[in-house]
Amino acid sequence: MTSWDRRLIPVLTAEQARALDRAAIDAGTESFELMRRAGDRLAHLLLGTVPDLRQRPIQVVVGPGNNGGDGWVAAAALARAGCTVRVSGASPKTDDAARAKSLCPNEIAGVVENPHVVLDAVLGTGAAGEYRPEIRELIEIIRGASSAIRVAVDLPSGLDATTGAAAEGCPAADLTVTFGSWKQGQLFRRDLVGELSCLDIGLPAPGAVPVAPEDRWVHAAAPEPGALATKNERRRLIIVGGGEGMAGATILSARGAFGSGVGMVRCYVHPTSLGAVNAGAPQATALRWPDSVPSADDLRWGHAMVIGPGFGIAAAREALLGWLTAFPGPVVVDADALTALVGRLEEFTAVRAGRVTLLTPHAAEAGRLLECGVDEVRSDPFTAVTALVAKAGCAVLLKGVPSLVSDGERTFVVPRGGPVLGVGGSGDLLSGMAGALLAQLGEGCTGAVVAASVHGRAAELATGGGPWRGLTLDHVIGSLPAAWAERPAEPAEFVLGRLSRVVPRA
Repeated sequence: MTSWDRRLIPVLTAEQARALDRAAIDAGTESFELMRRAGDRLAHLLLGTVPDLRQRPIQVVVGPGNNGGDGWVAAAALARAGCTVRVSGASPKTDDAARAKSLCPNEIAGVVENPHVVLDAVLGTGAAGEYRPEIRELIEIIRGASSAIRVAVDLPSGLDATTGAAAEGCPAADLTVTFGSWKQGQLFRRDLVGELSCLDIGLPAPGAVPVAPEDRWVHAAAPEPGALATKNERRRLIIVGGGEGMAGATILSARGAFGSGVGMVRCYVHPTSLGAVNAGAPQATALRWPDSVPSADDLRWGHAMVIGPGFGIAAAREALLGWLTAFPGPVVVDADALTALVGRLEEFTAVRAGRVTLLTPHAAEAGRLLECGVDEVRSDPFTAVTALVAKAGCAVLLKGVPSLVSDGERTFVVPRGGPVLGVGGSGDLLSGMAGALLAQLGEGCTGAVVAASVHGRAAELATGGGPWRGLTLDHVIGSLPAAWAERPAEPAEFVLGRLSRVVPRA
């Protein structure tokens, strides 16, 4: 089997996940062996993470297919470890699931009162659409144990592994344990999957598919200035924005840049915004927009430039291409500058050809650039980001849940963040962070992935998996030092990656 970087976890559709299983089987791994590994390693994870599990009753609810087979294997492993386990649900309809059931003693069948843990092993990656009546009965058993810790095998039963669509009544999990890869649907519906753990069961290299960077990859990719680094060695960033009444966007962008390690920031803003920027980002230098675009010599002060936060659409339309032509270094194009590019991407690609450039649209901005509706972008962001990269000829960070970063050769999925980021100014903060990383790395795709990952991780630390109301971007900015300071340890045995819960279980 070809080796692959275990710090980059594949993000697959349901069909791609099935294809990866088939590839492992074709390479000589028996299908039941994959099931045995999945169930045993799931049980091992639970024994290591749920306190006093051997003293607490466990209910396993199984479906008729191979997801149920994983549940039977896990139940047998938990019973061997001394846990009180009972299994209820459908009779196996696949050979592997029947073989898995045979591992369990007969007395394990039944229902336990007031379970501490409920294992949802009813439906897996093949599920789509609404429940059949016999499956709905099993779902109600899971939903009825409202005070138990719910653990989903691969997905909460009824969640579409590709689209994230959920059957009516899909039981939200506290923990979802998946195998060999993240599934797209899991990352679209973080509200339903709870905490996510991905376990290695020996699947082969996934090929050219989107990947989600594990924290160790993110921190290894982040530049690490020396202990004696000067402000110039930490690099210099230009931010162009701050139109009349919109100084806040530029302030947030500057704070994101300084919070990501850049040494100096120069903000070009509307004259009415000078005072606000000086007060809100005193570490930065604030200059007024000139009557014409500054000369290339003046702009060479910056190692990278962010253009757009609070620029004002009229100003951006008039001056944008001039700024992009004059500045020779890496550029982040955000906010009003993106709107100013609608219908002008051919001019843009001509101006920026051969220069490092990153577009950072949200779904509505991407839709305008692609001349399609926002719902089309949201329903298939993977296709949208690929199309926008091709049309713009540069790297793109498509902000969303999750965010996607692509340069045409690589596509990264950034599954970090949470609802606290769903507020005006969040993108401005991110653009400053991305600008700092572009200044330090000189490369768009990796810088965007690192910036988006740390931005999202800071939001997770700010909420702590609890309620998000009452939190603001100030809390996210306050969590940036902790997000940057995290130095993830090597994962536990068989664990490829872990994603924390972003909202309380519904």
